[in-house]
Amino acid sequence: MYNKHIDYVMDIIKSKYINTPERIKEIYMKFPMLFHSSEEVKKMVYMADTRKESWGKRPLSKLTHDIDKQLAKGRIPLEAD
Repeated sequence: MYNKHIDYVMDIIKSKYINTPERIKEIYMKFPMLFHSSEEVKKMVYMADTRKESWGKRPLSKLTHDIDKQLAKGRIPLEAD
């Protein structure tokens, strides 16, 4: 699945490294009129809702969730070619 959407996966990886948890919190604190939670900021950054109950609402949300979880564990979910 990852290889089929490699461009998308690479964008998620880049976004995860640029938008650290500290950066997500910073955006949330700076724009309280735009976001109700840090999770909303994350949703905007990834352009996908990573919450399980929302996977069907946006394309590739589960894939985004899986990549995010793997990166949080320090794993890059790509096969070396």
